Amino acid sequence: MKKLQMFLRWSLISVALLVVVVLSLLPFMIRWQGTVWLEQQGLDADIGYVEIRPMLGTVQVNNVHIQSPDGERLILDQLLFDIAWNPLFENSLDIEEVSIEGLTLDLAMTPSGLRVGGIPLPTDEAAPDTAGPPLFERLALDQFQLRDLTFCYLPMNERGEQQANQCAGLDALRLSDLTIALGEMPSLSLPGVSLRGLRWFDRLDPLQLAAVESLSVTGLSSPDMTRWQLETVNLQSLALLPGDTPAVQLNELVLTGFNLAEDVELNSVSLDALAVGLALDQTNGLTFAPALLKRVGQLSPETASQGAVDASGEADDRQIRLKQFALRQLDIAADRPLLSAGKLRFSDMRLAGAAVAVDTLALGHLNLLPGAEEALALDSLEVRGLDVNRDVAIAGLTLGDLQVRLETGPQGALVFAPALINQLALTPEKNDGVAEGVEPPAEEPVAMGFEMGDLQLGSLAVFADRELLSLDALGLQQLKLAGDQVELARLEVSTVDFLAPAPGTAKVSHYVQIPRLSLDNLAKNSGTLSLGKLQIDDPEIFVHRNADGMLSMFSELAVLLGQDDEPAAGGSEDSAPQPATENAPPLKLQLASLTIGEQGRLHVLDESVSPPLDQHFTDVDVRVSHLGGDRPDTSADVNLNMALNQFGALSLAGQIAPFGDTISTDLEGEIKGIDVRDISGYAKKFSGYHLDQGLVDVDMSVDILEDTIDAVVTTRFHKLQVSPVSKADLEAGAAELGVPLEFALSLLRDKNGMIELKLPISGNINSPTFSIRHIVNKVMFKVIKETVINYYLPFGLVVKTLVGDSLAGMGFEPVVFAPGTAALDDAGEANLNRLSDMLQKRQQLQLVFCAPATLQDWAAQFSPDELASPQSSEENPPPPDITAEQSAGLAALANQRTAAAKQYLIDRGIDQGQMVLCTGKLDQTSTLRPEMSITVGQ
Repeated sequence: MKKLQMFLRWSLISVALLVVVVLSLLPFMIRWQGTVWLEQQGLDADIGYVEIRPMLGTVQVNNVHIQSPDGERLILDQLLFDIAWNPLFENSLDIEEVSIEGLTLDLAMTPSGLRVGGIPLPTDEAAPDTAGPPLFERLALDQFQLRDLTFCYLPMNERGEQQANQCAGLDALRLSDLTIALGEMPSLSLPGVSLRGLRWFDRLDPLQLAAVESLSVTGLSSPDMTRWQLETVNLQSLALLPGDTPAVQLNELVLTGFNLAEDVELNSVSLDALAVGLALDQTNGLTFAPALLKRVGQLSPETASQGAVDASGEADDRQIRLKQFALRQLDIAADRPLLSAGKLRFSDMRLAGAAVAVDTLALGHLNLLPGAEEALALDSLEVRGLDVNRDVAIAGLTLGDLQVRLETGPQGALVFAPALINQLALTPEKNDGVAEGVEPPAEEPVAMGFEMGDLQLGSLAVFADRELLSLDALGLQQLKLAGDQVELARLEVSTVDFLAPAPGTAKVSHYVQIPRLSLDNLAKNSGTLSLGKLQIDDPEIFVHRNADGMLSMFSELAVLLGQDDEPAAGGSEDSAPQPATENAPPLKLQLASLTIGEQGRLHVLDESVSPPLDQHFTDVDVRVSHLGGDRPDTSADVNLNMALNQFGALSLAGQIAPFGDTISTDLEGEIKGIDVRDISGYAKKFSGYHLDQGLVDVDMSVDILEDTIDAVVTTRFHKLQVSPVSKADLEAGAAELGVPLEFALSLLRDKNGMIELKLPISGNINSPTFSIRHIVNKVMFKVIKETVINYYLPFGLVVKTLVGDSLAGMGFEPVVFAPGTAALDDAGEANLNRLSDMLQKRQQLQLVFCAPATLQDWAAQFSPDELASPQSSEENPPPPDITAEQSAGLAALANQRTAAAKQYLIDRGIDQGQMVLCTGKLDQTSTLRPEMSITVGQ
């Protein structure tokens, strides 16, 4: 028994000694065998220190250096691994601490497989099936620390050449209290992870690619290893291509409330001071971090399926929801600042496939090309209820003050940020990943609908070298777009200023100024445009026609919009604008009500005539109602009223039907108090006469039926005075009068100095001969001539004094005297009575009375038998012998006759200044009875 006890004692001591010796030699064996095995792999290896403490459950490895002939390395300064033994008996692995310091690791991806630190890893082809229950039901890691890590990735080609050598490094990584439950109910819990000093750099072509100051994650958990949650992600100071001008610089990113299950949900994402720096390529185009993207491309495996299209057609029905997103400052720049935004916020964004929904989105202080060349500046933007699926819907859109700066090209056309647009233009490149001759399947275009409930714009200013458009506020309600269908409930704009004239061309600030414009119930489809109500309050419009006869505003707009009618030099027929489709029906307009005014102003300046026309229309009030294009015969009610300069006025009322194949109208109107000097330039142009003074009133009656006009324009001139420009400039119509126009007009003046003319206008308005010049030359002068004739015929106008159809002079029925006497008979008095009535109505006229003495007077006084038969058979009877005393007596008789006529008219109340008497004389050639001729003096 004593020997047995001794044996057992020495056996236990021997086993203990053996265990101690084995455990003492195990680190040495591990170092020796590990070094031998690594050297057998062709590696230069050195393991400095290995320590195993079984009772404490710790393993420590120090100073491991492994390097392949190609330079691939695995360097470890220290590894500490500490486990607790007791939980192992409960199928639980509890790791109290893992600490790694100074780890440098190269991973080489070769055609034959992956090498780690120069050590080739076996392939998985012959791996045994290890399916079964897990070794441990629970895994716990109390503390994990990693300091000074460098991890490099080296993809290799078949020749063993490095395609890339990119590394990621970090100063420190720390996590604690990691718990993983395995088995039938797996789960994971990790209270926090922190990372500091992350770097990404290229070692083959030395370049810093990215740097992160710190990254922390808290509250990472998964109840079933499929649904993941985390409380917060906080990233500090991210830089891509760090340096003086990083490609991306982000001060801070905070992400909270991340939940990943069937759907993805984020409570909030917050970014602070994001700056993006773009680069310029060889063509001066903008590119994002080309050096970085090049190195990212080096890491992508080359596969034959690159460029293939996923035709499965399966859609991911997972929904992504982000409750809050905030970006405090955004700056994008290249060789100059390109874009800056003060803030970007949105709430409750939901993504489901192609569908996007956002409750609210706010953007503040957006500037495009900030600085001296600022192309766009938006004070604020707010979007409410954005929903994008197949259609786009916006419940509300509010914009603050918006300014847009345009530039003018070489031909004067407007362009928006041309340098930036050229830099953004992409050069088409061939996609080598797609087989030639394979075309993607054609898809039917689907019309996208758009709906906006409310739009509010604070102010808008668009300018280039001058102001093009500005407005103080714009409001829009219920806009719907669907294909060619447009619906708009209401549009309201206030304080609109449109197009400032080019410098030096006009003395007004803008061509159009509108204090307020509103539009209700707009609807449009392919054939009809209908408006419920259009109201333009008190507009101020400047219409300028330059010396070349062009309307300045439209000429300037054509240049600014690049719509010059003259084709460019060398242009081909293909570049010419194509005509509209002939079969396309014209758009029909339906307008329930149009109101312009009531205090509108219209300034008209026409420099194409001399002197220029410069007129101001005030109190402009235009009303149009019931304008319908659904039926060609539908007539609209039109009413126009405005004041002209200080004393004039214009009014027009009636109906117009402009939408048929032909035009039909029925309008009545009048113009009062026009100073003829203001329109003298047109008179000079169309008639060859200046209008020196006078006022004109016009009554208009216009009836157009199927393009055939039947109008009467009644003009009343007050105190009109005209003067010819030159005989060379006289129009044909003026020459056909036969007398100067000023003389013909004097014949038409009444005692108040008024001239009334009724101009009938008829013909087809589409005829090439129908023009203002035609109306003036043919119609007006004909009316003047016919009015003169028709007026004076009742007063004894002798028609035979007209030479052809022109007025060669004005003569009236003569006063006949009995031979040898100066007494008026009944017929002569009746004739003078008619003339006195005419002179009382035409007090500006002068009548010229010329009473001759004839041979019948000589015979009656001195030789009654000499000319007993004045109509002798002889063609040329010999003249009688008349003495000087007889001739003087007969001249005195003639003077007595004119004096008798003058006295008679004076007795009838005619002013002496209206009568001019000729000196009496004897007409020794006339054998007729004596007749006193009466003509109108010129």
